[in-house]
Amino acid sequence: MDITSGSATDTLRVLRSAVSELNQVVADGALAQLGKRDLLEFMAGFEEIRAMLSVTDHRIVRACDDTELAERVGERSTASLMAKVLRIAPVEARARVKAAEVLAPRFSPLGPELPPVRERVATAQSLGHVTTRQAAMINESLSGIETACPLTPEESAALEEAMVGHARQFGPRELQACLHRIEAHLNPDGVLPSEEILHERRFVHLVQRRDGSYVIEGSLTRECGAQLWTVISSLAKPRPSDIAGPDLRSPGQRMHDAVDDMAGRLLRSGRLPQSGGTPATVIVTIDHDSLVRGVGFGTTSAGQPIPTAELLRLASEAQVIPVVLDDAGAVLSAGRTMRLATSGQTNALIARDGGCSFPGCEIPPEWCERHHIQEWISGGRTDLDNLTLVCKYHHRNFQAAGWACEMINNVPHWRPPDWLPGPNEPVLHHRIAHRHDLYEQAA
Repeated sequence: MDITSGSATDTLRVLRSAVSELNQVVADGALAQLGKRDLLEFMAGFEEIRAMLSVTDHRIVRACDDTELAERVGERSTASLMAKVLRIAPVEARARVKAAEVLAPRFSPLGPELPPVRERVATAQSLGHVTTRQAAMINESLSGIETACPLTPEESAALEEAMVGHARQFGPRELQACLHRIEAHLNPDGVLPSEEILHERRFVHLVQRRDGSYVIEGSLTRECGAQLWTVISSLAKPRPSDIAGPDLRSPGQRMHDAVDDMAGRLLRSGRLPQSGGTPATVIVTIDHDSLVRGVGFGTTSAGQPIPTAELLRLASEAQVIPVVLDDAGAVLSAGRTMRLATSGQTNALIARDGGCSFPGCEIPPEWCERHHIQEWISGGRTDLDNLTLVCKYHHRNFQAAGWACEMINNVPHWRPPDWLPGPNEPVLHHRIAHRHDLYEQAA
């Protein structure tokens, strides 16, 4: 095709017109008038067209790579360029680039166009016989087999053809089962991939949803995974919801809270690399009225909303610095670091509390936060008689559960909620009581 003649642009215009006409037809209720056989055929035919369009997508990605378009327009990679221009998620952009690497034709500087790495998959996709998901599954399975087993080009081609045949008959779930059987037959010993391969495959994606929450996915090397599991498993152990009650969190929720503990501790350590000349810090802007009334949201520098109530809780531990704005957007205050206990005060808290002071909790002091009994944001002092060590889980949840902390004889006690059976008297952690008795005896 002669691109300079405008043929590609004209073809795209015709395609837009055809899709618009198709949308108008289905909007008029034509599909509802079809018999079940005709409707099934229409649905299958439309899916074939969807798969065929992937071929064009692969060539577009290849063209971007071959012309170094991303570098010419100031983007880091073709994937980041696609994510920005096409307004798609980065994970989807990376998947398209990965697919194009094996399914798009290659250009040789010394000769004509070369066929795709997975030529048979690409051909089946061009005919609409293999979906994007099936193509990715076949490529991943083939890559693993070729890494673990020495195959000739002919054997690899025959194996690819067999997998394409399965894809024509089965959906992703059944196809995955077929691929697993093939892998087990060719590699019965389950040879583990080398460290170099695992290192190359490593990735972590952290994608923000529209509601402000995040989705995390990734593949870790053996060393990284072992380290992370060691840390998370120790932090994800069940903790009492009250004095002796069971932990009401699911295993997945406990794992999430363990990651939350890790991130909070790292932020508080002050050991993160500096960003823009200042230590890594979460800065949240909020208007004065919302802060005073405890309603609405603050906004991080990355645009993530944080409810005001959550912001006030986090601010007590200096995980975030609230920047308060007036109605005109001018800065009224920018948070004080005076709320942080000194190292000497922290050592005194460790000596007194020995860990989380909530009754029944055995989290060590290294994983605890310093809690202001009278909230710092409400005028509470950063003094030993207004501070206690609390693990992140209880720091976040004790108020919602109806508990309250109060200082009696210079040691922290916890008053149970009204709904808990028994006397509503303050409870002292057995660890702190033991330490206090030893101190009294020594005195």
